[in-house]
Order: sequence, then C-alpha cells, then structure tokens
Amino acid sequence: MEKIKTGVLTILTRVFGKDFQCVSEREIRKSTVISLDVFDTLILREGIENPLDVFDLIHPDDKLFRMKRLEAAERSRYEAKLQGREDRKIGEIYRYLPGYDVRDEINTEISLCKVNPDGLAFFKRLSIDKEYGKKRVIITSDMYLDRLTIEKILTNAGYDITGIKIYVSCEYGFTKRSGRLYRKIIEEEGTRSILHIGDDYISDFFIPRILGITGCLYRRRA
Repeated sequence: MEKIKTGVLTILTRVFGKDFQCVSEREIRKSTVISLDVFDTLILREGIENPLDVFDLIHPDDKLFRMKRLEAAERSRYEAKLQGREDRKIGEIYRYLPGYDVRDEINTEISLCKVNPDGLAFFKRLSIDKEYGKKRVIITSDMYLDRLTIEKILTNAGYDITGIKIYVSCEYGFTKRSGRLYRKIIEEEGTRSILHIGDDYISDFFIPRILGITGCLYRRRA
C-alpha cells in the first residue's frame, strides 16, 4: 500500500510540479506573501534521497540507531498528540533516546545541507526584482528541527533571512499537512493572498489550495 501511495504521489508531482523558472509571474505579482518550504526546496541534503537515510549517518557504527530513532519519533509524536499538538521538537524525541546526544543529529543535518541553486536564485529575485514590488517572504516548514537550527542551515547556504519570519511546525505545534499551520499563517500575516512553494504534493500543493492559498508544487529540473 505504501509503495502504491508513493507511486501515485510521484506521478502527481510530475504532472503538477514545476521548477522555479516556471512559477507563474501572475501568481507572484498578485500575492502579498510568498511562502517557501525548506527541505528539498530551498535546501538539499547532499547524497540523500530519503530523509530517513540521515539517521544512518549520525552513528554509522551503531546499526540499531535508525530503528531506535524511528521508535523515539513515534513515542514523542504520541506524547505530543496527548497534549493536543501535531508535532514536537527534536529535543523531545531525544528524551526517548537515553545515551545519545541530540547535538550529533543537529550537526549531521547541518553538515549534509547545501543550497538549492535554483531556490537561492528565486529567493534573491524576489528581493531585488522591482517589477514584483516589495514582497513579504516567509519560510514555512513541517520539521522537528528548531527554528535556530533552520536559520543556521539557511544562512550557511547563502540565504539572507534578515527580517524573514520562519514558521516551523515543531514550535507552533501545528503542521502544514493538517492545514492548521497555514491557518496560523493566515491569522498572523493578516491575508490569504499567499503563494506557497514546496515539494510535497499534499502539504505544499493540495492542502493550501483547499484553504484558499495558492499552492505551487516544486519539482527540481532533471
């Protein structure tokens, strides 16, 4: 069933996805806020196809770490759910990993992350291209890494995030996938005139459109 689901989402991404150069000029101009996803959109993990493969690189000599990390993620997710939250911070996950240091995972993530050149070009274009006017740019991510870590990853990759607000699911307790993080963004930004760009069909394309946000599905150029 999981393979079928993955296959369907891959097909949908191929059909609806577009690279940054193909993002509609009209959609950019009419939107007050441009929201950008982080991982696999602005940032790429070097040599990583599946995000879960990161866990194999944190403690490469510990063959059981990946399994332990996944179990800890599920236990912390359940704990967060009991508290009415949809996501949790990485520190909460590591409460279920005694003997392991959360900084090892954070440092591994930082070392793997590199810039998506197309994402950086588009980001700079929004900042300097006067024909679009002054656009408010925000960063929106479903992620257990805290905001400060994401800021460091983006800064290391060459993004000038001065004055840019970052909405991270683990800090708000709401996710893009449920739509609740988008509702929070609409509330705080005071508008639905938002263009959101990201690589996940459900979280970045389908859900925003249900909520009246323009979702643009990002697909890297071959």
